[in-house]
Amino acid sequence: MPVRIGRTITAALVIVLIFLWWSTNGIAGVFVYEPSVALGWQANPEPDIQGYEVYRSNSYAGTYSKAHAGLINQTHWTDTNLTLGGTYYYKLRAVDFCGNAGLFSPPSAAVRYSDGDFDDDGFGDDFEESLGTSAVEGNSQPAAASLTLTSPKTTFSIGGRCQLDVAGDFQPVVGDPIPYDMTCLVQYRFSPAGSVSISSCGRVTGQSPAVVTIWAEQLIGGESVAVSNTVQVTVTAPVIHYVPDDFATIQAALDAAANGDSIIVRDGVYSGPGNTDIDFTGKVVTLRSQNGAANCIIDGQGTARLFTFHSGEGSGAVVDGFTITGGSSSSSGGAIFCKSSSPTITNCIMTNNHATSYGGAIYLGNGASATLINNIISENSTDANGGAIYCWYSSPSIMNCTITANEANYGGGMGGSNSVPVISNSIFWNNFPNEIGGSATVTSSDV
Repeated sequence: MPVRIGRTITAALVIVLIFLWWSTNGIAGVFVYEPSVALGWQANPEPDIQGYEVYRSNSYAGTYSKAHAGLINQTHWTDTNLTLGGTYYYKLRAVDFCGNAGLFSPPSAAVRYSDGDFDDDGFGDDFEESLGTSAVEGNSQPAAASLTLTSPKTTFSIGGRCQLDVAGDFQPVVGDPIPYDMTCLVQYRFSPAGSVSISSCGRVTGQSPAVVTIWAEQLIGGESVAVSNTVQVTVTAPVIHYVPDDFATIQAALDAAANGDSIIVRDGVYSGPGNTDIDFTGKVVTLRSQNGAANCIIDGQGTARLFTFHSGEGSGAVVDGFTITGGSSSSSGGAIFCKSSSPTITNCIMTNNHATSYGGAIYLGNGASATLINNIISENSTDANGGAIYCWYSSPSIMNCTITANEANYGGGMGGSNSVPVISNSIFWNNFPNEIGGSATVTSSDV
């Protein structure tokens, strides 16, 4: 330790982390999961110690810089200037009233500010430390003792999907095996080629009819270290269901349909139970009229909403070629209600629908980024905002649509909050009291 006029100024540094004391030997490391680290040390017993200085470096043997202004006159200090992913080492020295500084203490343990996976290899810091692999080096990963692959769905059609799950068992140095979700940490293999596509996190999409064998491998450094069991799924050709030939109501056909199927609705007027409050229940299905909107009408008769999308439907849930009329809601979305779902509505006529609250024809909420193409939305109304369409934290795409003669207290054509719809090649005309209430990105349109 330093010598000052025959005397020694000493300071031992200890890291305080979440109410625990960590001894520092310059070798071991600790993780913090908030942007601060509390340092504490034993007071120097000499009577003329004025305070202490903490120096910091990003490497053990690197250049250390003073981490604060002035002197610290207590035996603790908190560093709040951490960057996510950073590694920090600390040294401490004591300073007396004459300004003489002692030698530095040995460097502290490495302190790493982590989001829970410091090396971004998909394995948590604590998990890797329990298995004896480095939580700092991305190429040091634990190898699974076994992998178990499961698929909750075994049959779906072209365009249909299923989600694979992979569970890994890992053997620590001491103790029982530790399970870990490996779904996004493996490579997926399948046969025959071209039958499916599989995302990096196990989302399977049917591409061509086949009985498909799927398995998973864990790779480290390009080498296979663990292989799962195999599962088989069957991809079938899409089925076309007809209403009313095969099913008396639209809802009955949707309930029976599988992902990737199509439903053709014959010409006519459809109303009453099974033809109102129609729910896709999250399926990837195309619902299409046989001969277009002029010939196929879904009528709520002023008593019911016509469609509800609330199960995370995406653009593969398609409503194509209907007149949607007579819809009524005591809340929002007289004809169509979308919450956290983004279906495709195309080639439809939506007219004479009413909502007490928002969206006389269509309500889009909670990130419902629906796609509206080639629709006529006219003579709908609401007692509040958005005579035709209302958007709440949603940004739909509206293309080649005519939106006219709709009424509301505000935003006769479209109203919204915290939303930026994208409108292109569309006409907003003669809506009361105004065409668009709120923000929108408009191109090649008459508004």
